[in-house]
Amino acid sequence: MPVVRKFGHAWLCRPLLNVTRYQIESYAEQQGLTWLEDESNLDCRFDRNFIRQQWMPMASKRWPGLVKAINRTAALCAEQEALMEELLVAHDEKVVQPDSSISIAALGDYSANMQNALVRRWLKRAGVTLAQAQLQQLFSSVIDAAQDANPSIKLKMGEIRRYQGRVYIIPAYKDVTEWRGALSLNTHLVLPDGMGEISLSNAETGRGLNLRPPAENEHVCVTFDPEGRFAHPVGRQGKRKLKKLFQEYGVPSWLRRRTPLIFYGEEIAAVADLFVCDGFGGQECELVWHKHHSPSA
Repeated sequence: MPVVRKFGHAWLCRPLLNVTRYQIESYAEQQGLTWLEDESNLDCRFDRNFIRQQWMPMASKRWPGLVKAINRTAALCAEQEALMEELLVAHDEKVVQPDSSISIAALGDYSANMQNALVRRWLKRAGVTLAQAQLQQLFSSVIDAAQDANPSIKLKMGEIRRYQGRVYIIPAYKDVTEWRGALSLNTHLVLPDGMGEISLSNAETGRGLNLRPPAENEHVCVTFDPEGRFAHPVGRQGKRKLKKLFQEYGVPSWLRRRTPLIFYGEEIAAVADLFVCDGFGGQECELVWHKHHSPSA
């Protein structure tokens, strides 16, 4: 347990780690302080309490220098961990990509021990802890799987998946395929499951797709279900299945049902962030998907 460590956007400090409980209680009594005692601290069914309440007093009588030795060892471990952190940061930058995925090719430049260390650090930053057997499964089933495979490992908070030479940690998304929302000109439509907002406006920002304005009889709506649908991107020959188009545009399989489809009436006019369909191109309107977070993280 470090004395100081990064904690989100702040620092978590534990200045009394090397001070004994007896010293703290003695000081509090001398100063006339009162405190609240957590009753669970006395429950020796918990290993930490058994060690503190029963094992440590007996061990300290047999080995009087035990506590000092433990503190020295802890300080040395903290120093070594800080050094490892300093040395591995540069390697993190080579392996971890801007979208928080891991590059399998970059990872392959390292030894097995370094690969394990770098992957564990990547998982830790995402709040994921794997046992050694699970880490081995991650390498054998996902990282080292055949190129044409679509492997994954299930987690409590989602899953780990691979796509186009990278490994991603995917949160547990809600099913939004049945969701449908009306989109009016010059307004923002809030999308489900934290996917942000989408707008169709006359304003030109250069951040979105350019479409013609909808006709009076064209009701504009947004959906997410690509099943069995076809689209014809502007400048291309003929219609193709959305599944094939998603593959061509490099959309991972887990995001294909989380990519907004914009309909003018009964026809797909655009697929957010990707393309405008033939017959719906223009310069009068701009479609912008305002994402609240990275959809692949």
